[in-house]
Order: sequence, then structure tokens, then C-alpha cells
Amino acid sequence: MTTFRGFHGTLASRVDSIRSSGIYPSDNPDDWLGEGTYFFIEGLDDPKSSAAQWARCKAWDKHDQEFDESAVAVVEVAIEVDAAGVFDLREPSNAQHFHRVRRRWLKALVPRRSTHLPRPEKDRFDTDLLDQFKQENAITVLIGDFHIQFSLRERHFRLDSRIPNVTVLCLSNGATGATGATTEIVDVTVGPVVSFLEAEEPQ
Repeated sequence: MTTFRGFHGTLASRVDSIRSSGIYPSDNPDDWLGEGTYFFIEGLDDPKSSAAQWARCKAWDKHDQEFDESAVAVVEVAIEVDAAGVFDLREPSNAQHFHRVRRRWLKALVPRRSTHLPRPEKDRFDTDLLDQFKQENAITVLIGDFHIQFSLRERHFRLDSRIPNVTVLCLSNGATGATGATTEIVDVTVGPVVSFLEAEEPQ
């Protein structure tokens, strides 16, 4: 078995629900690693700090240009999983394997000389493939490095980067249970949402 220490950023108002029912899995069309429950883990940055910054982003109402929550939380979770169910895309051989599968999937989706098929939705393209990939290969945990726009200034101007800044773990939907992973909340840290100027102050 392998144990990961994951950090999940959320709104403080959701902590009671998480304690009683667990973290609700994400199924957004542009999820980095497909459907599942997301955590920051040790890697490119401090995972607890990344989770706190992510929570702060979720508290910001871009329409009203203000925070609609006064406090955020970081939920620290111990994730225990069979090592055979872990697929780490940071490993070159794993990334190469994924792209081989992706090319086969593309070949089946878009036959040669075909120009009349509808284009797949861009945001769903890799998400759908990753969900299929996890199911076909019995992957419980998928890990990868990504770039996330944490500052409100970055998000406002859509200043994305091709260079990753965080390491993310996705626990597959339905993975917890007798034959899957086990999760246990280790700690919950709740704090106030800092002001825009304090958080955006250059280091």
C-alpha cells in the first residue's frame, strides 16, 4: 500500500458537510485529470499553501468583484491506496504510454481522410480520454503537474503558463471502499480570506 498526504482547498462553509459526507468529487468538463476528488500533494510547491490559494480563488466572486465568503479551509487527508492503482504522469514512461493510448484513441475517433466529423469539445477532449484511460487500466490515483492561476490578477488577465507550478492528485470516482482507496481526514485548518492587496503584494 502507498500513502499520500493530500490537501484540499475549499470554503469554510463546506467543512461540516465534508466531515459528515466526505469531499464531493468534481466532474467539470475541463478537469485536469478527469472526474474525481482533487488534492494538492508534495511536488512543485507547498501543497497546503496551494490548497489555501485555491480556496481563496473559489471564494472570489468575479462578477461582483468581491469575496462572497469570509473564511476558507484546507482539509488535510491521508490517502491509502494499492500501489498498483497509482499512475504518475510525471514519470516519462507513463506519459509516453498515455500518449500512445491517446494516439490510438484519436485514430479511432477520426478516421483517415475524414473531414466531415464534428470537432470534439476542446475542454472535454482529454477529460473524456482520461476517464476512459483510468477505467480501462484500473487506475485509482492519477498524478500530474499543472499550472494554476492563483492570483486574482493572473485570473483577470488570463495569464496562463505552459510551465507547471503545482502537483495534483486525482482520486477516481468510486475508488474508496473495500477494494479501493481509504481516506481519513487528518486536519482541517480554517482561516479568514485575506484582502486582495495583502494577497497580491509582491514577495
